Formats: sequence, C-alpha cells, structure tokens
Amino acid sequence: MLLETLRRLAGEADASGAVEVIVVDDGSDDDTREAVSAFAAASELEVTLIEQENQGPAAARNRGLARARAPVCLFLGDDTWPRDGLLARHRAFHARRTAPQDALLGRVVWAPPLDSSPFMRWLEASGLQFDYHEVSGRERLGGRHFYTANVSAKTGLLRAVGGFDETFRRAAVEDIELGLRLEAAGMRLAYEPEAVAEHYHPTDLAALLRRMWVVGQAVERFPEWPRPRRPGWRHRVKSAALTPLGALPHPPESVRHATWRFLCHETFREAFWADAEDQEPRLPRVGRRMARMAVRRQAVEGAAHRPPLPAIPLNQLVRFEPVLALARQTGGSTLLDVGSGSAGVAAWLGPRWSVTAVDASFEDYGGAAGPRADAVRRLVADARALPFPARSFDVCVAVDLLEHVRAADRPAILAELCRVTARRLIVAGPAGAPAFAADERLAHRYRRRAGPLPGWLEEHLEHGFPEPAEIEAALRPHGLVRLIGNESVGAHEWIMRAEARRPSHAVARLVSTALAASLRDRGRPRAHRAARALLGLLRGGDRPPTYRTLAVLDVGLTRAPPPHTSACA
Repeated sequence: MLLETLRRLAGEADASGAVEVIVVDDGSDDDTREAVSAFAAASELEVTLIEQENQGPAAARNRGLARARAPVCLFLGDDTWPRDGLLARHRAFHARRTAPQDALLGRVVWAPPLDSSPFMRWLEASGLQFDYHEVSGRERLGGRHFYTANVSAKTGLLRAVGGFDETFRRAAVEDIELGLRLEAAGMRLAYEPEAVAEHYHPTDLAALLRRMWVVGQAVERFPEWPRPRRPGWRHRVKSAALTPLGALPHPPESVRHATWRFLCHETFREAFWADAEDQEPRLPRVGRRMARMAVRRQAVEGAAHRPPLPAIPLNQLVRFEPVLALARQTGGSTLLDVGSGSAGVAAWLGPRWSVTAVDASFEDYGGAAGPRADAVRRLVADARALPFPARSFDVCVAVDLLEHVRAADRPAILAELCRVTARRLIVAGPAGAPAFAADERLAHRYRRRAGPLPGWLEEHLEHGFPEPAEIEAALRPHGLVRLIGNESVGAHEWIMRAEARRPSHAVARLVSTALAASLRDRGRPRAHRAARALLGLLRGGDRPPTYRTLAVLDVGLTRAPPPHTSACA
C-alpha cells in the first residue's frame, strides 16, 4: 500500500511543484526500508525515511514533523492515496491564505473496490470514522474534524502547540486531540471536498467493534467530550428487540444498519466506562449474542459481495491458478498486470489488493473472455516504457505477453518489468520448441477445417516463443529466478480440443465455472484446495515437456525463499 501512495505522490508532485515526502516507519517488521529506499533511489521525488521502534502514530507523526523543512505539512496515511489534484489544491489554498492559523481538510473516500461494499458504504455514511456529513460549510470547521488521513496545516502552528500527544499509543482520536488544541490556539480549518484521498483499508464489523473499543477508551481522557450514557436498561431493551429481528433469514437493510450502529455505540459506551484493568478490546456485554451473530453474518455477506465471475475458458483458468498462488505468497497489496487485457487476475485476488492493468488495448480478441474487474485502474501504455517509478508495485505479472510481441522487443519489456517490481515478478506464457510445435498442430487442425485462425494464434506463429533460458538470463541480474513448468503439452492440447468441440465444450465450461468460484473463495479452504488439486490434474501434473513456463523473479534475493506448497499443486 505504501508504494502505491508514493507512486501517486510522485505523479502529483510533477504537476504541483517541489514536494518533500517524509515516511516514518513505526517499527514495522516487513521490507519497508528496502522498498522505500529502492523507490527513493529511482524516483525524482524527494523521500526521507525515518525509522523508530513501535511507539504509535502520534509519536511517528511527531518524528516527521520535527524533520519537515517546508512551511506547510500535509498528513496522509500509508493507505490513503491522493487522487489527481490533491497536492495542487492543498498548495493553492496555502498560497492564497498564508496566515499561520489557516489549515485545510480534504475529503477521504473508500478506494475501489471497497466503495462497492454495502458495509463500507454504511460505515462511510454513519460518520463513525470520518464524519463529513456533519460538515455544513467550507469554513471554520471545529478541531474534531482534524483528520490526519488528509489534512494540511502550517508547520509553525503545529510545532507551537507541541505536536501530537505521544501518550496516545494507538490509532484512535490522537489527531482530533491535536485538532482541539489547534482550535484553541486559533486554527481556522477550511474544507475542500475536491481534494480527495482514497482510503484503502478493508475492514469488517469485527474489526470496527475493536476500533470502537479503542476509541471509547481514548476519548475518556477528553474532559470536553460529551459523556455517553452508562450501559443500562434502555440499551438492554433495544438489544432484546434487535436480536430476534437480526436472526431472521433475510433481515431488512434497516435492521442490519440499526444493529451495526447499536453495537458500535454500545462497544464505545462500555469501553468508556470500563475499569482501568479492562483494556483489551472485546464484544459488548449488552447484546453479546446479537454481536456474535451480526459479526458472523456480516463476514459471510462481505465475502459474498464480490463481482460475479462470468464463464471463463478452462484453458485460461489453468494458466491463472499458479500465478495467483505465487502472487499471494508475497503478502503484498499492490499488483501490476501487464498485457492481460480485460481478462486479468484481479477478479480472484480479493479486495486487499490494489491492481493496475497496462496494455496496448483493452479490446479483447479471440478466446480472451475472462472477467472484467471494474475497480482495476486501466492504463493504455507501451510495455517497453512503463509510466511508473522504480519499485512501484509489490508484485508484477505478465501472463501470455511475450509471445504476442516481436522477439527484438522482449528484452526491453523484461527490463521494464524488473524495474517497477518491488518484491516478485511473474512472467508466464508458452515457451520453448515443444510448446510452439503444439500451436503448429493446432493451426493445422484449424486449416484442415477450412476455418480462419484466431488472432492470438496468428500472433503466436508470427512472433514465435521465447526460450525459458532466454527469460531466465534477462531476469537473473535482478535477483533469484526460478523456472516452473506449467501445463504439460499433452494436457494443453487435450483441453484445447475439448473446448473446440460442441459437446465437450459445454462440459468444460461447467467445470471451469465451478472451479473458478472455489478458486476465488479462500474463505472455504477445503473447496479452495480441492479446486487447486483438480486444476493440477487437468494440467497433467505439469509433467515435461510443458506448454507454459513460469519465470519467477524474487527481487534482490540470492537464495531460495522458505519452503512452501508448490504454486502448481
């Protein structure tokens, strides 16, 4: 997520002028240092990395505030991504209004595809996280709206009031506490709804209730915060009324919303009035049965609310499955999909991933009829000159790309893919003489039936296939490379023949539809494992000679990663 934030800031900075970006690593145990350092070395954006032991967001922001040289500080989270024009709008505001007290709040919205979830839409409308619905104008907002997901203020004023209170160790109202002190010091907070940041933070009811517990304990320290009622008989009556309604097989939307709101408020109340030793987040005591039921139901509904998977050719599904497994192993969250058209891997990755797709065109031809992931950012560009800074994406994939380009262009494309990859690059496609011979036999069958060759097959025959060793040699200077055989030649030809014949075509589509649903639903691990195993059998156990080769580059590694279940199992 952080690399996506930096990538967007780099694009914004080009248009809005000089910007210094300070990243504070609050004791993370991942590869943040390496990723940020690589990005900074390859980007024109001025990036400073500060590292500290885990002390919480208030302390982290104070470290950044102390280092800042600019007269204005804009606060963003690592999961809040600026939309076009955000930096320019903050800069223009402070250029117009130079008084030390002037500050600007931008708008925060859910990033796609989170914005399509009913639960996330309700959370945005509820005001429980960012209460923009309470904002009635564009001037003189109170300090309670000082949301550090997208707010800018004069550096001098922030330092004059002492910065953030570092006794707030958790991410809960530490920004509002500062906002109230700034308001007391004369801050004039304006609102610019067109200065938008996209918040990429998947959550569910269980996580929201844990957050409400933390918020309830935090605001207990605010003497000016309105005291909530103590949990009492009114709340027990409301819980008793909502519980049977929530147990209905299909409760109305109004009941679901009332249940979620009650549970959030009750958790907040109980945390506020909890004993000092009762620190760990928990479900509310009042309405606990309803809470358990609502959490389970919302988790199921959240998993079910994903774009449906339309029919997909079986030959396409078998090529995506090992790529998905290899991408998920990285634990990343940003992915670049190059050359897949509208039939990319995004539909199977889930909402945790932010996917950018690049292709010469998104008008598919031939047999590419996979699912369109409408939340994916699509960009028409040349793979030989990708418009991204170095190390912009955790994972980059290029599925069935190299056989559609001239052999002379392949080294430049592979070099660009290596440049923009931070963790893992996966290049997958037909390679080697046995694979090309299989396509020549397929073309012969088309010609024997006096039918035209599909466009994709014509390009295969025109450009030829790269050799696995050729791909490995291009990737090896950038890290550890593994070549994995994918789909035996015999299995590939059998699937292609089955999909070309009318009776077996329908059976193949039914099998593909069932396997695709199980492959995406990782909430049902048995079905997911069974789907992977069956797809492995359909690929002929990946016995050599194979039709496709997966070239996997782990950037910067010199030895194999820890053992794991085979991506091709």
